[in-house]
Amino acid sequence: MLHRIRAAVRWCGLLAVAGLGACGGGGGAAPPTIDLTGYWQLYMTPTGSTDEAGPSPLFLSQTGAAVDGAAIAGTVSGNSFSITSSPSGLFTIRVDGALVGNEADGTMQVTGLFSASGTFRMVRFAPAGTMTASGTLQGAPISLNTTAAIGSRSYSDAGLTVLEDVKVTAAYGDAQLDLFFTPAGLAVGTLAVPGTVVVTVDYRDDTNVIELDADGGTVTVTAYDNNGFTGSFSLTLPGGGTLTGTFDVVWDIEAYSP
Repeated sequence: MLHRIRAAVRWCGLLAVAGLGACGGGGGAAPPTIDLTGYWQLYMTPTGSTDEAGPSPLFLSQTGAAVDGAAIAGTVSGNSFSITSSPSGLFTIRVDGALVGNEADGTMQVTGLFSASGTFRMVRFAPAGTMTASGTLQGAPISLNTTAAIGSRSYSDAGLTVLEDVKVTAAYGDAQLDLFFTPAGLAVGTLAVPGTVVVTVDYRDDTNVIELDADGGTVTVTAYDNNGFTGSFSLTLPGGGTLTGTFDVVWDIEAYSP
């Protein structure tokens, strides 16, 4: 649960889901003049902080005035938008902003388990990796094959010197799959899970929020350096789930995640 809370909060860049709160109308009923469909790097600055946290990866799709994503919902009016999510049902994140060109900015509000406010910005980017995965997580079927996978490394300090975790992300439709790897033990070779490296699987869509630490299996790493991360995985998960696949990502994102 702690990892899920941290990961969800990273989504909004503060420390990033299943039911969603209703979204605001983005300032009126004007027809959309923008399209938020695509991948974004999201940055947040909490009120009272001088450090901008992020970026965190985010995928959105837009149909007409409606915005969708992995447990994300929102609306667009003109070039303004409002997006809301309730990570794990513990708190609600809402961002309200406007898009000009390939960059958006605005305000954010967190309510629920804790409260926070501040500002955000997000910038379009094009992920450069690949990922496949198949299996089941607590009965939820997983089947993906994407050429837009994201490689990221999260750090606990703004100088990006203390590595907290390594992540591979794939967003597809209204679903998102994240694999978190502990940096300790990561090296080229076949690595025991969880004996050598801990792998946390985080999956969310409009009806599921699942986070599990793999309780068996292996990760076979063929490349892990400052250029990127390549390999395959065969994992067993609590409750009888399994997940197998491959990944080949560059470091699209190196993030400060306090």
